[in-house]
Amino acid sequence: MRKIIEVENELEQMRTLCESERRSPTDREKQRAKKLLDEIDEIRTEEAANAISPRSLTRPGTVGGVSGTPAAGGDFRSLGDQAAAVIAASQPGGFVNPLLHNLNKRAALGLNETVSSDGGFMVAPTLSSEIMSTVWEQPILKLLRKIQIGANSNGLKIPGLDETSRVSGSRWGGIQSYYISESDAITPSKPKFKQIELSLKKLAVLTYLTSELSADVPALSGFLRTVVTSEFEYEIQRALLRGSGAGQPQGLLTAGCLITTAKEGGQANGSVCWENIVNMFSRFLMTDKKSSAWLISKDVLPQLLQMAASVGTAGIPVWLPANSGSNEPFQTLLGLPIHVCECCSALGTKGDIFLADLSQMVCIEKGNLKEDFSIHVAFSSDQGCLRWIYRYDLQPALSAAITPSNGGATLSPFVTLAAR
Repeated sequence: MRKIIEVENELEQMRTLCESERRSPTDREKQRAKKLLDEIDEIRTEEAANAISPRSLTRPGTVGGVSGTPAAGGDFRSLGDQAAAVIAASQPGGFVNPLLHNLNKRAALGLNETVSSDGGFMVAPTLSSEIMSTVWEQPILKLLRKIQIGANSNGLKIPGLDETSRVSGSRWGGIQSYYISESDAITPSKPKFKQIELSLKKLAVLTYLTSELSADVPALSGFLRTVVTSEFEYEIQRALLRGSGAGQPQGLLTAGCLITTAKEGGQANGSVCWENIVNMFSRFLMTDKKSSAWLISKDVLPQLLQMAASVGTAGIPVWLPANSGSNEPFQTLLGLPIHVCECCSALGTKGDIFLADLSQMVCIEKGNLKEDFSIHVAFSSDQGCLRWIYRYDLQPALSAAITPSNGGATLSPFVTLAAR
């Protein structure tokens, strides 16, 4: 602590000298200041970080002074704080906040360690983690099981059973058991494997913010966290349901194992009836109930609320019981939760309702969300630039629906309803 105070005092003297002479620091002074800041960085503890940050080479109360407030662990408290620090450090004669040095030492960006003509800084990993943690906590996405891949890989190849039928001789891709008598030879069999290959896809957002918005630190942090979280959540859900597999993840609608059940004869256009639900459930192959759910468009909700099973010439409600209109409707159907998803198709078109076991989606990611901030991309218009990049991929584990052992209709962990 004593050493840190001595170094800070020298930095303060340099700042005071520049102020009294009304000039910017010389190159030699900048180099010396950087060396002193590096010394602080090497010896400071979490307690020391809280002590030095208000005494950076910008005056308390300025943008640089605000941005120097560290959170527990030596990171910035918010994205707005860090954006303000980068802007302050990039001014002529400005010094770099020690916390910015810490971030760039973790993952240096651009051509050098300090703010220069490229002006890039990595956003604090704790802030990135907050955004992606929120995205993956959404009801639908939290059902997926993610696999974290290593630093030296851009994809994943995993073996999977090549099983498309449960008929004898086809289970597990070819394993078969036999009853034999004493001394009889055993007919050999073996499983058949396939390779499931996932390749990281890059999902990115780029946005500009004016220096005026950057100055409003609390508003900036809350606003950007909200919109970026919502955008990544939407796009990952869209990919899960509708991804084409070409330059993006492969979703349910393009899965080779997707089963599409037919509409009923004489069924009204744009409707979902009880018979549709029964038929979808009968074709559903569920391996993990905790990861299974109905995914529906909001347009489907009125259909469920008014759904009835035919009994003679009348009918009885099957989802919203009688005399329960004043209560919150049930959130399950045939024992599985219902999730309204914006990315489902419009009512009456294929994909407006899914029954899915999302444990059968393979999902990989590399690291966490990566955020970078620069003031120089749009320097002439006095705007900063924020970039978010997330690398992940997902695809169904099965390549085809499964034929049951009795030879009946195929089964799948992913079922939807044909257009009506």
